Amino acid sequence: MRPTTFHLLAALGCCLAVGCGGGGGGTDAGPAPAAPPAPSSTYATALVYSNPPLSGFSLQADPASNGTGHLVLNLVGPAGTAAQGVSFFLTADPAAAAWSKAGWSTYLQPGGVFDLGAAPQALAAGLLPGGGLQAGLYQKSGAATFSSAPLASVALDLIPDAVTAGTTVALAPTAGQQAVYVDGQDRVQPLPAAIGIGTLVAR
Repeated sequence: MRPTTFHLLAALGCCLAVGCGGGGGGTDAGPAPAAPPAPSSTYATALVYSNPPLSGFSLQADPASNGTGHLVLNLVGPAGTAAQGVSFFLTADPAAAAWSKAGWSTYLQPGGVFDLGAAPQALAAGLLPGGGLQAGLYQKSGAATFSSAPLASVALDLIPDAVTAGTTVALAPTAGQQAVYVDGQDRVQPLPAAIGIGTLVAR
C-alpha cells in the first residue's frame, strides 16, 4: 500500500491542582507543556541514477532529468551493431517508482536510430504486474547501425512520500524474460548479455 504523508499530532493534557481550605475552595491550573516541534520530512524527492559502463546494451540517464522526480533512461546499444529493432523487459520497485509516459503516447519513446516510418509503427510498450515494463520497436525493413545515440527511452516517476532519502530503488532486467533484437539478416537474436543497469537511489 502506498504510504501517505505522516503528520505527528501530540495531545497533552493540563494538570489541575485542587486545594481546599477554610470555608472556600479554588482551582489552580498549571501551565501546559509546549508541544514538541513536528519532525522534518525525510521522504525522498528525487531519483539519482549512476550510469553503468557504456558497453553492450545499457541504460544511461538523461542528464537533464537525473536528480529530479522524473527520470528518463536511454537504452543505448553497442556501436556498429546492425539491427532492425529490439524488445526488452525491465522491472522497477513499484513501492518507490512508477513507469511514466512522460507526455509520450506510450511508455516507450523512440530514439534517433531506428526509422519507424509512417503509421502504423511497430512501437509498443505496456506494464506488467509487480513493476514490470515490456517494450519494443522495429523498422519495417532494412537495418540501422547503432551509434552512441539512444535506441529508445523509458521514464520513471518517484512516488511521492513513499521512501526515505537514501533508499536504493531496485531496477533490473525482468527475471525470466529474454530481451531480443532482430539483426541485419532479419534473424531474431537474444541480447549477448543482460542490459547493463546502474544504481538507482532515491534522494
